Amino acid sequence: MTRPDSTAGLATVTTDADGHFRIPLAAGSYLLHPANPTNNLLPESCNLLPAPESCNLLPRAGVVRVTVSEGVYQDITIRFDSGIREPVPGG
Repeated sequence: MTRPDSTAGLATVTTDADGHFRIPLAAGSYLLHPANPTNNLLPESCNLLPAPESCNLLPRAGVVRVTVSEGVYQDITIRFDSGIREPVPGG
C-alpha cells in the first residue's frame, strides 16, 4: 500500500482464509500493490501496455487505486489473472 505520489510502503497485509483483510487508513487516495502467490510485488509499470517482460508472472493482479473516506472501510475486489483462457469456438 502506497500513496499515489510515493513509493514508500505504508502497510503490508496478508488475507485471512476467506481472502479478507483490513487496513486502518486515514481518508485519502492509495495504491494497493497485490502480490502474486510467489510473493513478488508487481510494480505499477506492469499496468502499461505492453507490459515489461518482468511482469509475466502468473497469477497476477494490477495495482488497485483506492479512495478511503473518513471513518469508513472501503470494500475492494482484487482480480487475479491466471492466464487460463477458454478455447475459442471454431479456432
